[in-house]
Amino acid sequence: MLVDGRLHHWVVVTGEGDLRTVFPQPLAEIESRILHEERWEGELTHTTRDGTRIVVASRWVLQRDKDGQPCGMKEMNNDITERRRVEKALLRSEKLASVGRMAATLAHEINNPLAAVTNLLFLAQLIENLPDSARKHLGTGRCRIEAGRPISRGNRWASIANPMNPRSFPSIRYWNPQLT
Repeated sequence: MLVDGRLHHWVVVTGEGDLRTVFPQPLAEIESRILHEERWEGELTHTTRDGTRIVVASRWVLQRDKDGQPCGMKEMNNDITERRRVEKALLRSEKLASVGRMAATLAHEINNPLAAVTNLLFLAQLIENLPDSARKHLGTGRCRIEAGRPISRGNRWASIANPMNPRSFPSIRYWNPQLT
């Protein structure tokens, strides 16, 4: 039976019920290969009547009679559904960790110029003859920069970059009494 351009067939398996099998290539090609190479290995997806999908590593071996003529095939299937599910979860986790590392790198790159500007604002506040209004504006600028820096401080990004080692991080609030 052809569904969505892929070959399917129902197999009655003792104790398992009816299965619909999706082959990685046309069944005729698989059978031809078995006749020439006497074996075939690949992954098949079985779907039970209730819709449960089972991924199996399948091995087929050609059987011959006493005269050496092909008389059938032996098929062995190992259920690898859980292995495939775990592999997908691991891949998803690795992608998330990669995004976390990229975010940590980006935060570091943002933090470097912010640190330089903050230091310059601090040094500018130390100028002796600086008017109080300018000193207040420099302090306000430093507080505004510092308020934006918790994102790039690293604690949050480190927990994203390494989800297997989560760290708690405090909520950082900056308060400038000069602004109230």
